[in-house]
Amino acid sequence: MVSIRKSKRRRQSSPLFPFFSVLTGIFLALVFFGILEAAARIFVISGHDPWFLLKVKIPEMKGWQDPLNLPVRLPSKLPLAKRGTHPVPTAGAVVGPSYVISSTKFGTLAIPNSKTRSKKVVFHSDQVIYDAVYSMDINRNRWVPPAQGQDQLNAAQLLFLGCSIVFGEGVGDSETLPARAQAYAPGFRAVNFALPGWGPANIALATGSDEYGYRAPQDSRNRKKNQAVYVYIDDHMRRLVAPLSMYRGGSRWMYVIPYYDVDSRGRLIEPTPGVMIPQGQPVRHFLLTWLSKSEFLRWMNFEWPTRYGDHEFERMAAVLAKIQENIRARGFENLTVAFYPGSNSQYLVPYLNSRGIRTLDYSKVDLADFVSGPVTLRDGHPSPGTHDFLAKQIVNDLDLTH
Repeated sequence: MVSIRKSKRRRQSSPLFPFFSVLTGIFLALVFFGILEAAARIFVISGHDPWFLLKVKIPEMKGWQDPLNLPVRLPSKLPLAKRGTHPVPTAGAVVGPSYVISSTKFGTLAIPNSKTRSKKVVFHSDQVIYDAVYSMDINRNRWVPPAQGQDQLNAAQLLFLGCSIVFGEGVGDSETLPARAQAYAPGFRAVNFALPGWGPANIALATGSDEYGYRAPQDSRNRKKNQAVYVYIDDHMRRLVAPLSMYRGGSRWMYVIPYYDVDSRGRLIEPTPGVMIPQGQPVRHFLLTWLSKSEFLRWMNFEWPTRYGDHEFERMAAVLAKIQENIRARGFENLTVAFYPGSNSQYLVPYLNSRGIRTLDYSKVDLADFVSGPVTLRDGHPSPGTHDFLAKQIVNDLDLTH
């Protein structure tokens, strides 16, 4: 009897099986994310925050901090006044003509010879946080009242570069950091080269342009005396990189940040005039714009990039080196980067020193130990006392009193 063996045919999988498996995985992940996102939006509509319902301690952001190093993680739907160390919510208004205009090249541009009154109050209140007058000079810089008997034309210059910290948001013309520095160094004429919201990219572009006037005296005896100080806060890294958090809340800040980057060898890639972050990184901009709409990612404190590494620090150092190159072409010997109290300096300093940029590190200074009265205004910007202390410290450390 002949036995007949039934051959077992091995079932062959379709060559498209891996492709469909990946698609299925992506589909399920999107469905799961959609469920979480829907739940998050329900909580928003109901006015609750699941972190409190679950009694979970809200973690603080580790990758970056806001301009005055206050905790970044904010639970939604709570008045800011109840969020610990955060400034109170404010409403600002410019009374009279504005002192800045939008610029396709610089992002924002100061109006020469303008003068305006800026007032900020607490939301739903008559409490005034500040009421100050800003005066801009013919060179688009904030006016610094001259010291008594000072030779404005031939005095060596002390150039201050920065954002609202240097500009002196909320204080008068004579109370800003540059103005107080000039008072302690009467042999120098201080220049306030700053605007609120500016970052290193804006300053790099502006210092290389003839639209801003800040050229130092041509007297060769003054060249080594002409000093430039860049006041650095942690938020300047954010204003250079434009992370996911900058896109949240419908912010359009990235549209006024010129796009600078570095290549694999750390060399600066300079932007075409008018190219801002969205034009310089269109794919990244589209992705972050889409992700910024997610309530779930906001609650999870998700940030991108998740941390700053060599590329970001090289990028910052390269832009600051560009600023130093620009000011040297206008009669200044060197750039000194002063780290504002509370900023994170330990990672950036080696990159700056490798490019020949000097630093003054005030990051560990506790202003409350040295400033009598309030350290900040109620919106978080430095008080007149803080400006005065930092000005005196910078003048002494750079030995500018003689």
